[in-house]
Amino acid sequence: MSVPAPHRDGAPATLAWLGHPATVAALVLLVVNDHLLKAAFPGALTGKLSDVAGLVLAPPLVAVLLTLLAPRLPARTAAGLGLGLVAAGFTVVKSTGYAATVASAAWSAVSGPSLIRADRTDLLALPALALAGWCWARARREPVRRRSARLVRLLVLLPAATLAVAATSPVHYPDAVRAAVLDERLAAGIGHGYADQVFGSTPDWRMSDDAGVTWRDPTRSEIEALTGTNGPVAGPVSRGCSTAVPARCYRVVPGRLAVEQSDDGGRSWHPAWAVTEAQRAVLLRQYPDPGPRGERIAAQELTVRDTGDGRHVVLVANGRDGFALRRPDGTWERLGFVDAQVGGYPFDGRPPALGRSTPAERGARTPRRAAGRARRGR
Repeated sequence: MSVPAPHRDGAPATLAWLGHPATVAALVLLVVNDHLLKAAFPGALTGKLSDVAGLVLAPPLVAVLLTLLAPRLPARTAAGLGLGLVAAGFTVVKSTGYAATVASAAWSAVSGPSLIRADRTDLLALPALALAGWCWARARREPVRRRSARLVRLLVLLPAATLAVAATSPVHYPDAVRAAVLDERLAAGIGHGYADQVFGSTPDWRMSDDAGVTWRDPTRSEIEALTGTNGPVAGPVSRGCSTAVPARCYRVVPGRLAVEQSDDGGRSWHPAWAVTEAQRAVLLRQYPDPGPRGERIAAQELTVRDTGDGRHVVLVANGRDGFALRRPDGTWERLGFVDAQVGGYPFDGRPPALGRSTPAERGARTPRRAAGRARRGR
């Protein structure tokens, strides 16, 4: 008489791994760090904490899901796959920009706006997988057999771990949204957004007492003046004029990184400053998710401030590209985010170089290249 083979169920052991105290601690740390600590203490430390916690939590989560999808899968095989898949996926995503972009798109589709960056320094967190492996070695000795204990892990820990891993910290792309003058001081308002949306109605302000040479945080009274109902800016201002020279006016060009100038009080206009559309196309590729039609890589608002010597400056809020400033001598400069802390993304608050983007630059040939082409044409 043959004896039936015992039913192989890997779930009890993998569920024990998911419920190990170190795994649960990693779950709590991941949630607290992503949604509280990163906002309060932005920087490399909180970023690496999420990597460490995720590498401890993700392998048992993957193993549990595998044993639920394939009940006859041995627990040891599921654990090995969990550790291996997480290690390989983390290494690839953190090592290559293309993989990070694909992962960001996948995470955004699952849990809303998400950002995953390729950063090889994050690979320093890989030893956390050793802790996950140690937890597995301990947990496999005491598989969860009791029905009530299994239900707790299935109905509480599994959904919480899945959400913690899928729901990364919110994406906050810096966005220059406001430009104003408060008591002869320039005020630059920085918001945060995703795609063509800007979150919140109150930006973070930066102030300049010297017409844009240096920038500082606002005082409490300045914040109240800028955000109050009777503040100097009631809504986006797309046009402004010099007080000392009323005929000199400026206006933003909708949908472009460009400003036009009028010398006759607005009767006629001509270009004052512009990023060419070819150069703007370069920026659209450099900035992540700038909107379906690049709405956030465009001038949003401007303000004009007289300097008291018959000259003036113009501050322009340009969305994801930060701010541009016309200095008193008439020269223009892209400033980025005026020394504000914007999470080091994507260019540490500085404007990226436009590179060779005009047709003339792309078609330029060095003497050596031109000579080579001439020889080949003979």
